[in-house]
Amino acid sequence: MQNRYFNDLDTDIKVASWDGQVDEVIKREEVKEEKRYSANRKRKVRSDAKKRVKIPLSADQKENLKWITHENSDLAFTNFSTKIVLEGLEEPFVLNSTFPDDYNGSDSFVSIKLDQHDHNRLNAIAIRMDCSLRQAAYTILMYMLNRYPAPRKRVPERTIEIKVGSKRYGLEGY
Repeated sequence: MQNRYFNDLDTDIKVASWDGQVDEVIKREEVKEEKRYSANRKRKVRSDAKKRVKIPLSADQKENLKWITHENSDLAFTNFSTKIVLEGLEEPFVLNSTFPDDYNGSDSFVSIKLDQHDHNRLNAIAIRMDCSLRQAAYTILMYMLNRYPAPRKRVPERTIEIKVGSKRYGLEGY
């Protein structure tokens, strides 16, 4: 077993065995060259890597999407959004549809995760629609959401009143 240590007195790295005998001396320039080589290498890309697409939604659209997700699926919000966009990619309407007028680049987003094949299909649709990738994903998402019934928002069953001094506060419970 060998131990590498750096001697501060000179600029070389000495490779020594455990008994203290110096086996070889490596010049500092050789180590730098080795690091430079490893920095230029590209890392491997996973074959099942997903690409993320962020779709801008208004606050009302995002709330409706969350309610539809809650009522119609056990999936997480992002997974459900991805699922309905993938279903929309199979629809023939996409090639003939026009871009909706209510699109806005808001601060609220829903994120979908597509594999490389589906990302390429969405990109091809965006090119045919003459819009951006986000706009094409938004068009598909809105079309598919219109297929679901309007979300039934829960209404509080009772209101509890709390009196503190002369003020009353109402708390809604489900």
